[in-house]
Amino acid sequence: MSHFKVGAMHASPLQNNMNICNHITLHPNAVIYEHGMMRDEIALDQIIEITVVTTDEGPFVDDIFVVLKGAQNEITIPQEAENFDELFDVFKKFEGFNYGAFIEAMSSTENAKFVCW
Repeated sequence: MSHFKVGAMHASPLQNNMNICNHITLHPNAVIYEHGMMRDEIALDQIIEITVVTTDEGPFVDDIFVVLKGAQNEITIPQEAENFDELFDVFKKFEGFNYGAFIEAMSSTENAKFVCW
């Protein structure tokens, strides 16, 4: 099986406020995630792992998160972020990305972590 149990992640109250910025911007060499007053950025060539973390707390709160992990930082992006689907353009850049694990994660209703790359 491609996942293992992890602790639950709780959605930030900022994520549920429609007036708060919560979106992804793709640049040729980086992913930027803006949420609330925060801005997280990771360079594509710094990514060492891509995982999907799921919780059992949906569907009324964010329960699917993509984690882009670098050597120095990581970005956790909820599925509800605007432009979330644009992450597929990022995934295509990583040879060997495990789309099977990603699809399995999208249907998970448990607290789990799916390593996709």
